[in-house]
Amino acid sequence: MLLFMGGLAAAGAGELPFQLDMIDQDGNISEFEAIGFAVAAGVIFISFLFGGWVAGRMARYDGALNGVAVALWMLVLVVLFTALGVYFGDQYNALNYLELPNWLTQIDMDERTTTGIIAAIAGVVLSFLAAALGGKLGEKYHDRVDSDLVREERATVVS
Repeated sequence: MLLFMGGLAAAGAGELPFQLDMIDQDGNISEFEAIGFAVAAGVIFISFLFGGWVAGRMARYDGALNGVAVALWMLVLVVLFTALGVYFGDQYNALNYLELPNWLTQIDMDERTTTGIIAAIAGVVLSFLAAALGGKLGEKYHDRVDSDLVREERATVVS
C-alpha cells in the first residue's frame, strides 16, 4: 500500500513546483517542501492505517499490538536495506540512471540531511501511531462477531 500510494503521489508531483510557480529566483522551494511533507505524511498515515487494520482483523485479539508489528517489520526492512545501501555504496545506485528534475539536485546537502532526519523521525512515529490505530479498528470486527455469537447463543439457550 505504501509503495502504491507513494507511487501515485510521486507521479502526480513530478513537475508540480514549476506548474504552481513555487520556485523563486533563488531556487527556494520551501512552499513545495511543506506540501511534500503533508502529502508524505498522508501517504504514510493511510498506508499504515490500512496495514494495521489488516493485521488487527487477521489477528483476532491484540489488534493494536499486531498493527505495531506491521510498522516494526517495515522499520526492520528499512534498516536492513539502508545497511545494504551503505555497504554497497554507489555501485548499485538506481538514481544515477534517472533524469531527475534540476531542482532536486540544487538542494544544499546539509539542509537535505537535517530535513531528512526530521522527516524520517516524524515518519516512523506517524507509522507506528497509524498502525496501532488501524490495528484497533481491525480488532473491532471480531468484537462485533463475538458479541453476535454470544447474543445468538443466549437466544438459543433461552428458546
